[in-house]
Amino acid sequence: MKIKDGAKVFIKNDRLGKYLFQLRDNKPTIPNPNTYGLVGGGIEAEEVPIEALKRELEEETNLTVSNIESLGNKEVTNVMKEEGEQLVKSRLYVFLAHTKKELEDIVLNEGQKLAYFTIDEALNLPNLSPPIRE
Repeated sequence: MKIKDGAKVFIKNDRLGKYLFQLRDNKPTIPNPNTYGLVGGGIEAEEVPIEALKRELEEETNLTVSNIESLGNKEVTNVMKEEGEQLVKSRLYVFLAHTKKELEDIVLNEGQKLAYFTIDEALNLPNLSPPIRE
């Protein structure tokens, strides 16, 4: 099974000093269901990672961010639960951006909920998405 490479973003709320995380839908057909991850998603064939990131941000949150910068990329392991539990590799392009928006000012169009966490708080979540933990 092959899944698309992805583009994800650490969105830092400069007022709170915390990062925006999204609780993913609990669907076995998506990678890492029911886990907290970063906003973003799959890179389409015609896209470069930053274009995919901007499209996904708009689709998932309608959030406008500032100062997007690349943090690099790496191969990560995703969990697929559609037919049992499979581990699937993909390349994840990671970015950093900034916002001052409160949770109530962000429109959630995809996923179960949004939350702000420090990096330490996120790493202590039992359901942090494996690629983000990596």
